[in-house]
Amino acid sequence: MELSNLLKVDKATTTKAVQKLMKEDYILRERNHKDSRGWCLFPSDRAKDIYEYIIQEENKNIELCLTGLNSEERSTICKLLGKMSENISSEWHELKNYSAGNK
Repeated sequence: MELSNLLKVDKATTTKAVQKLMKEDYILRERNHKDSRGWCLFPSDRAKDIYEYIIQEENKNIELCLTGLNSEERSTICKLLGKMSENISSEWHELKNYSAGNK
């Protein structure tokens, strides 16, 4: 899947972020063997070394956000976030389809 579509950002933003991560030695890039126009991105050893820490910090932040909420409230939040994500996805695809048709 194309990274820009996955992240719901334009290609320029994706390119800039990937270049910065490559410069900082967090991403390795190789030509796509199935489509030589594209690239495959892989985490470097440096990225793999900090991955567990990042996940732990993210999980701590999620738990902090959910502190004091009962299971019904947590479930409601998950459903609402899911709907919000669908809304963003739908809008993103409409925008990309509109942009593609106006080139």
